[in-house]
Amino acid sequence: MRYSIRGSLIAFFCFLFLGFLAATAIGQEPRLDDTAKQLSKQMAKAKVKSVVTTDFTTLDGGVSPEGKILTARLTDYWASHREKFSIVERSKLDAFLAEQKLTLKDLDNSEILRKIGAALNVDALVTGTVTRTPQGISLNVLVRRTQDSKLQCWASKLLPQSQFAVSIGAQSSEDGALHPAQAGVNGVGTPTCEHCPQPDYSDDLRKKKIEGTVLLSIVVTPEGHPTGIIVIKAPTDALAQRAVEAVRSWRLKPAMGPDGKAVAARVKVEISFHLYK
Repeated sequence: MRYSIRGSLIAFFCFLFLGFLAATAIGQEPRLDDTAKQLSKQMAKAKVKSVVTTDFTTLDGGVSPEGKILTARLTDYWASHREKFSIVERSKLDAFLAEQKLTLKDLDNSEILRKIGAALNVDALVTGTVTRTPQGISLNVLVRRTQDSKLQCWASKLLPQSQFAVSIGAQSSEDGALHPAQAGVNGVGTPTCEHCPQPDYSDDLRKKKIEGTVLLSIVVTPEGHPTGIIVIKAPTDALAQRAVEAVRSWRLKPAMGPDGKAVAARVKVEISFHLYK
């Protein structure tokens, strides 16, 4: 009898220990529940009925293991919670891009977005970028309407690097090449505007007397295209969306590196909305 009780106690504590390990592992998995809920509410307000999601990429459009994980977490949450919008299989988007000989970088083109909407019968495209920072993994998600490329909603989240320990292995030594330079640092120049129209200040915002300054952080590619847009500060979501929409249409002269060649560089920009009497 004594042996039996002892064996039961050992089994019991082993069970508790294994449960603790499982809980710890689950806790390390990246969770996007709050971000998924936020986007769901915004898409419902925008009357989005169907979406297709790309694999989230690095700022220069490269493959990211973290991006793939976060894309799966987001879509899994939506699928399991039976949202009011449908989710088109990502494989259909991949097949369309392959057929048209397009890449994820081409999704900034409004005409291509319209073609995707028509071909896949989808209202909106969900894209995202991931950036490694000293604080962790920064995720930025944009939802754009395929009909006219208008930004419907966006969300940002910072996840600790430790949350990816269960899902991916050690970081590749080549990852440093995927990070954009910081404009104005270590011999890197600053991008300058070539065509930077101001955002549309709608009559509705004017009537509500909504004004203020939106601070964005953007990456200007070597080709002069803005990408990796992060909203740092904004008086309201409405002004943030207007600012992001405007910046997406900008064309800039890229920063030059120490070797005199164009490089991708991150820079902060301010977009001001003021009521003039």
